[in-house]
Amino acid sequence: MARLEPREATSIMLIMLFAGHETTTNLLGNSFHRLLADRASWEAICREPGLIPNAIEEVLRFDSSVITWRHKAKQAVDIGGVSVPAEAKLLLLLGSANRDPAVFANPDEFDIRRPNAREHLSFGYGVHNCLGAPLARLEARVVLEEVSRRLPTLRLAGNTALEFPPSISHRGPCSLKVEW
Repeated sequence: MARLEPREATSIMLIMLFAGHETTTNLLGNSFHRLLADRASWEAICREPGLIPNAIEEVLRFDSSVITWRHKAKQAVDIGGVSVPAEAKLLLLLGSANRDPAVFANPDEFDIRRPNAREHLSFGYGVHNCLGAPLARLEARVVLEEVSRRLPTLRLAGNTALEFPPSISHRGPCSLKVEW
């Protein structure tokens, strides 16, 4: 079995540290923004905490923390009638795929009861599935359970404009002003 060089191990550890931090932070910001902007959804999770896991999946589908991802084709492939040569550099549009009307009915509507919300690609797919996905889901669930239980009157503060950092891949609000 081949061993990792110290530099490779360090690189993997740093990627896991930063990938897990930024994406989960964005998931929480996107969750609070989307749920508080849709008052009926916020009130529903306050009344029925059992809706929270599916609400998280719908936030991941609707407002993914990672909206694009770079990839390189390992072999030539045909995707939807388009030939992609081996070694082609690709930019996968996850945010767009998560709104595919062939997969999601009324894809531009936010619905915390969507039966197939978990079919999103926000955590990748197959061998490219995010290693930290279970932890991100758990963290988001615990935070939403606790905040919705303790602060059911939480709401977005006034008419504050949402700002996002300049990034082609990651998406989450820089800040979110709330009040209760």
